Amino acid sequence: MSITKATEKDMPSILELLYELDRPTPIDDKEIKAFQNKIKDYFSDSQKIILLAKQDSKSVGLVNVILLRRL
Repeated sequence: MSITKATEKDMPSILELLYELDRPTPIDDKEIKAFQNKIKDYFSDSQKIILLAKQDSKSVGLVNVILLRRL
């Protein structure tokens, strides 16, 4: 098993894993696009990271990390 930082090419795997975790499934293309945009926001924010667990090149888990400055 390997842990890698997700990229935009991992978006289909990320969405699939989120649906398996009972995230609401988009009902139309507009909702799919909105959900994709939320994930893209993570990729453009240096304080947020999505990590994927992969086994035999298949994504089997994920975690999102939000970095906060220490007070």
